[in-house]
Amino acid sequence: MSAEGYTVLGIVITALLSLVGILLGLLYARINRLEARLKRGERYNRAMWIWARKHIDLYYVWRKVGAPDPEPLPAEDDEDL
Repeated sequence: MSAEGYTVLGIVITALLSLVGILLGLLYARINRLEARLKRGERYNRAMWIWARKHIDLYYVWRKVGAPDPEPLPAEDDEDL
């Protein structure tokens, strides 16, 4: 193979490696965004569970005339939805 052939082959290999790097970077960024949304969803789910447990106690165990009204539902953080 001539020197020009090696040069072209080197350019093609470099372009392919660059493309693979870009694609992996985009995939990694997307996975990071999805993991962040999942963490927010898990926090909200935990907050809802705590809210529900408090209200089960309030209504089924301690509810009396003149008891305080329940707290409102926790707000869901939906900035990326």
